[in-house]
Amino acid sequence: MFATSAVRAQASHSQSQAQTQTAPVPVAAPSKDDLPANVLAGMDALRSDGPDDAVKFWVKGSVLESSKDALTQANNLRDIQGTFGRFQYFDLIRLQDLSSRVRVAYMVMNYERGPLFARFVLYHATPGWVPVSFQFDTDDTKILPLSQQ
Repeated sequence: MFATSAVRAQASHSQSQAQTQTAPVPVAAPSKDDLPANVLAGMDALRSDGPDDAVKFWVKGSVLESSKDALTQANNLRDIQGTFGRFQYFDLIRLQDLSSRVRVAYMVMNYERGPLFARFVLYHATPGWVPVSFQFDTDDTKILPLSQQ
């Protein structure tokens, strides 16, 4: 009886030790503080003033400032707002540095009745980090990197 208890205790200890050694280490969530001020200001503007004002913040100081594609994104956000209701807040899913000057921010934008997934490609230019492209979609597979799906 003692031998059986000792074997069980040792097996339990070995199993616990194996789980400890193979358990994945949690990764710290990215911080919204790592996003450029104009991205954060755009999110605030989207919540309080709507898509047009949000896009104005997102394109300020970037190559998108005179782009018609930016206006298209504002139209897309208006359509989403018509379907999902008002924008409430966003969660930053991941920040990925592609190089010393290129960073990609993946996020989910939470509306009253559904999520909208977003990707901002940021470039470190003379004034600091600015969006050089942004994309929105209700289909997470079109926005998120494969490792996040």
